[in-house]
Amino acid sequence: MIVHSDIDRVARDSYSRLIAILAARTGDIALAEDALSDAFQRAIEMWPDQGVPNSPEAWLLTVARNRLKDHYKSAAVSRRTEVENIEEKLVTLDIAEAQLSQPSFPDERLKLMFVCAHPAIGDNVRTPLMLQTVLGLPVEQIARLFLVPSPTLAKRLTRAKQKIKSSVVPFEIPDDEVTLATRLDDVLEAIYGAFAAGIEAEEEQQLTLVSESAYLIRLLIALLPQEPEVLGLAAIIHLSAARLEARYDEAGALVPLGQQNVDMWDKHLVAEGRALLEQAGRHQRIGRFQLEALIQSVHCDRLDTDSVNWSLLLSLYEALSSIRPTTGSLVAQAAVISEAVSPQKGLEFLHCLKIQGLEQFQPYQATRGALLLQSGEPVLAAEAFDKAISLTTNKAARLYLQRQRNSL
Repeated sequence: MIVHSDIDRVARDSYSRLIAILAARTGDIALAEDALSDAFQRAIEMWPDQGVPNSPEAWLLTVARNRLKDHYKSAAVSRRTEVENIEEKLVTLDIAEAQLSQPSFPDERLKLMFVCAHPAIGDNVRTPLMLQTVLGLPVEQIARLFLVPSPTLAKRLTRAKQKIKSSVVPFEIPDDEVTLATRLDDVLEAIYGAFAAGIEAEEEQQLTLVSESAYLIRLLIALLPQEPEVLGLAAIIHLSAARLEARYDEAGALVPLGQQNVDMWDKHLVAEGRALLEQAGRHQRIGRFQLEALIQSVHCDRLDTDSVNWSLLLSLYEALSSIRPTTGSLVAQAAVISEAVSPQKGLEFLHCLKIQGLEQFQPYQATRGALLLQSGEPVLAAEAFDKAISLTTNKAARLYLQRQRNSL
């Protein structure tokens, strides 16, 4: 007897891949989502009695394709859509279904990411659109990452999908270097966002997002082997993933980076990350992701020196803020200032940040609480920790913050 957890597993493994296949052949992301949603609903109804098909992806694609077929037939009648165009789309879906189980079948997700990065899409929604459609993050989670209200982001995503459909954006990876370069940054940002969300996620989603991010960056390296920022992001993923096992203690609480047992770090992944970073550096075109990879590499120096060069880290963060300041990196810079200079200076830097929605950013409140505690302000620290706990959805992080709060 199949349980819903089995369907959840298939959804984690196949949803984004199937959306990309359907959208690439219909040119309509929203319609592809509706069709696939219907297919999963049918699975919930039928698989408990019939069992899981030998090829769940092909089964879901067949049901979604039939849903699309009904839609297009209805459109042909009501709006006299050209039957030839409808048949062409359905034929491509038939071919895709037949090829889906073959190892050589191309992964369409990278193509869909470049579609979402098209200039016709607003620059404030490109990365969120990729995170939702290609990487399967819920709107609420993406909204927290970008410090915007969920309803606002949902409207932006809906408009972006309509724009792709109405503008007939080509579902293909650009074949000229200039066009490719202009869209690459948004694609990298989405992969990085998914990886960062995976690092902070609960166990099942963590494995899915970290694995997907690593897979997509490998696809990008194959497509752009000489692009240093692609290599830089790959280095970040390797260096950060190397520390995953040390992020939690026996009680399941988060262990801050500086307190982690380096013997639990994956030395092979660290070496691979550093090799990728060295390869990127040979191109002598420094960028945001290479700087972030350098920051991760300095933290990993604890493997060899059992210490952290805080002055070097501060210099790297200052360089990063001059190239691409982000809310997360600026908050992290405050924590580094507290180590390199003093907690009071870190607090001053933190309180000088003028970013909309910053008060609702969990790392800001958690960092603020830690720096206030170090500065001898326990009452204010307690308030900051309480706020951070209220904003925390991750169990491990909440347990760690509660310990900090209880210590007061």
